[in-house]
Amino acid sequence: MPEILSTDVVFLHPGELFTTNAATRVKTVLGSCVAITMRAPRLGLSSIVHCQLPEAGAPLDLVARADAPRYVDAAIDLMLRSFARRGAVLAELEIKLFGGADSFRSEFGVGRRNIDTARSALASRGLAVAASVVGGEQGRVLQFDTVTGDVLLKTLPSRLGAPQAVRL
Repeated sequence: MPEILSTDVVFLHPGELFTTNAATRVKTVLGSCVAITMRAPRLGLSSIVHCQLPEAGAPLDLVARADAPRYVDAAIDLMLRSFARRGAVLAELEIKLFGGADSFRSEFGVGRRNIDTARSALASRGLAVAASVVGGEQGRVLQFDTVTGDVLLKTLPSRLGAPQAVRL
């Protein structure tokens, strides 16, 4: 696995989108939110978004640019437009999906709705998810390597268990 040449680390907050062609480690913490990573290896372009809610309720063009990353459907459209402007084609995109826990077993099921919206929005555009760790009841800490596309994912401990880590 190639080593990151940069020590740049970015912390991604809920409702934020980060796109770069530089070597960066992007970290975020997920509960019911989902993170979607997107890469075009040929272009050296990577992006990650931390979405809080499933749907914006309006087409991307009617959603404020600052608000779009908060919503799964709008964020996916925003990412795809950004990649297309830079010359990426859908067939070359590597996409991964994480998060969507329902820690409190809420009747609203925001985590499950975020996952379902992401999968549906990606599938409707002909995009497959290369790796995914979603659902459950525990939050996750995610670290995305923009050079390799690797994601180090740690499951937050429950009251009874120790954290678990996996690299995807």
